[in-house]
Amino acid sequence: YTLHELVGLNAADIVAPMENEHINPALDAINSNKQYEREWLFKRKDNSTFSAEVTATILPDGTILVIVKDITERKKLEASLLNETNRLQAIIDNIPVMITLYDPAIKMLYLNKEFETKSGVTTKESAEIDMMALVYPDPKIRKKTEDFMKAAPKKWLEIPFTTKNGTVLTTEWTNIKLENGTQIGIGLDI
Repeated sequence: YTLHELVGLNAADIVAPMENEHINPALDAINSNKQYEREWLFKRKDNSTFSAEVTATILPDGTILVIVKDITERKKLEASLLNETNRLQAIIDNIPVMITLYDPAIKMLYLNKEFETKSGVTTKESAEIDMMALVYPDPKIRKKTEDFMKAAPKKWLEIPFTTKNGTVLTTEWTNIKLENGTQIGIGLDI
């Protein structure tokens, strides 16, 4: 629409039909709170739609000032990011490699499905136990492993890994430091 074409149109004329039920509650909110913000789906003159962020307020003379910001590109980026996140999660959940996320104190924050299957411990359970003591019961091996995890050199270390049921696996591990201080452990059952 041109500015001239917009003059005299009602909200129901420019929003997607599914938004019509939200018009009166929005006007009530604007009239009672003086400030209003919400995402809306708008309808163009050709009936195509676009997402917009709406901010509205009442001016001292009682006029409602509405600012509409087209957020189509942001929505596309959000959808793309969600798609990438889902793809990465599918890889992490299905790759036959053990993956852990842990904090600088080596507290486990996340265990992928392969780690949970091999170890017999879920991410939730790992928060309630001393995971390092479970999988590395020998204090010398545990210390060596902790030092290796904290240093995160770009190499692999072969380490015996004890499962919840007591089975000992021969594993190789490497670690990656992330910018926020957390680290990722990547392990192979060899």
